[in-house]
Amino acid sequence: MDIAQLPIVQGGALAVLLAVLWLVFRGQLKPRKDLDDLRADHAKMIEYLRADRDARLADAERDAERGWAAYELERAAHERTRQALVDQVRAATAPALAAAETTEKILSELQQRPGARA
Repeated sequence: MDIAQLPIVQGGALAVLLAVLWLVFRGQLKPRKDLDDLRADHAKMIEYLRADRDARLADAERDAERGWAAYELERAAHERTRQALVDQVRAATAPALAAAETTEKILSELQQRPGARA
């Protein structure tokens, strides 16, 4: 090697050293143990998040079932109320219907008499 190339070689080695230090300080180069710990923490976090998601889904399903049951009860109550109103209207109009039928019979008898006006 030539003496003239020595600063170039040393500058290249210094650049590599500075690059490695830069990566270490930025946190991109870590010891293997730290990476294994991070992976274990990540696995625990994933497990925790999945359990939390499953618990939330179970709660949501229970809420949906309760809501559906409440809807069915409300629908049945509405149907009973509607039927009671129908029965009430029928009971209220029954005398009027009977009176109308009686009136129709009387009018038809009067029209069938001789000398009745049409």
